Amino acid sequence: MSELKAYSTRQTYLAFIGFGLGSWILSDFVFAEFAALMQKTPEGYSIGAYVIVALQSANIFPLLYMLFNSRQQLISIPTMIWGLLVLGMAACALLSIFWDTKTMIGGHLHSTALFALIFCGGAVSATSTVVFYPFAATYPVMFTSALATGESLGAVIAGVLAIIQDVGSDSMNFSVGVAFLCGAVIFLISFVSFAYLRRQNTSVEIFADQEMLLQQPNMAHSTVLKAIWRTLLCQWLLAIFSFAVIPSVLPILGGKYKNSPVVMKWTSVLGMLCDPAARFATGFYRIRRVELFTAAALFFALWLTIWASYKEPLWSTAPSGGVMVVVANCFYTSLSAFTQTSLYQVLKEVEVNHKLAYQWSGFTTQMGALLGTAVIFCLVTLTNAFPSSY
Repeated sequence: MSELKAYSTRQTYLAFIGFGLGSWILSDFVFAEFAALMQKTPEGYSIGAYVIVALQSANIFPLLYMLFNSRQQLISIPTMIWGLLVLGMAACALLSIFWDTKTMIGGHLHSTALFALIFCGGAVSATSTVVFYPFAATYPVMFTSALATGESLGAVIAGVLAIIQDVGSDSMNFSVGVAFLCGAVIFLISFVSFAYLRRQNTSVEIFADQEMLLQQPNMAHSTVLKAIWRTLLCQWLLAIFSFAVIPSVLPILGGKYKNSPVVMKWTSVLGMLCDPAARFATGFYRIRRVELFTAAALFFALWLTIWASYKEPLWSTAPSGGVMVVVANCFYTSLSAFTQTSLYQVLKEVEVNHKLAYQWSGFTTQMGALLGTAVIFCLVTLTNAFPSSY
């Protein structure tokens, strides 16, 4: 019986990793294809601003969810997940066909189909944070780590495929459309993984403590927030930098160093590797002092941000000066990913309704990303706070 339980645990852990792939995969593929989109869309090098707006405007969906369905009054969490995964598959499949469709608006060509479908993908990514983790809350805490690992592996998959594709080159090995079709396949894997978890969920003997986990106290939102506000504050601060500030200032910072394409390549590749590795580690190493780890991550985030504001950053003229950018980003990515996942584990130890706690944590993450995007976009585009070259 113990061998059967161990086997089921391994299968469930892998299923949660596969399930997590569907959370941010469309966004990951869009960012991985930037080098090609800049060349093949009428928006050119300003494509990034349009994409960020399309993605972040989709945060209206988790806001509406928390306002009208936080206790699943209208739609259950499994039904929401099924809908999001189907929407993600459809958006990726349609992007593979219509990503280069252009529309004349105000006398100028625009990639309307691309932005509309990215908005749909953004709805999946943004809303997944308030439904995927609450679903994981009904399982032992180790599966939260597996879900987070799957989420971050999506960026690794997209990055590796972009390298194989030789994205942005004159003769890419496969087209942007094929890349988005691969994204649809990843969504299918997530769909099948979730189907496995739903089928397994009927066998309560597999996890003896799952029945206990499902019996959550009925608590008011204010009571939950009062108990977990410190954890949510940490999650909010990390989201501001991880999903908005750092992605915006890193290209500016890396561009000021010699061999900047090489610097940005290794910053991106090693960052993508550090993220899932750090989240995977939370399944084996538990921390309680999340505030201390949050402060350490914010130290590196502020360091990188302030660094990017200098016209001539430290060692920018040295042949190997860019190594410092790569190392600092690796430290930040590792600390942030490890801490963000650990925060969910800490929430499981608080005597509150864990589904509500996870929903508020996901919602806080999205609102932090939205605020951070608005602020850093204004600072980068409307001020001289971050000069692009020295």
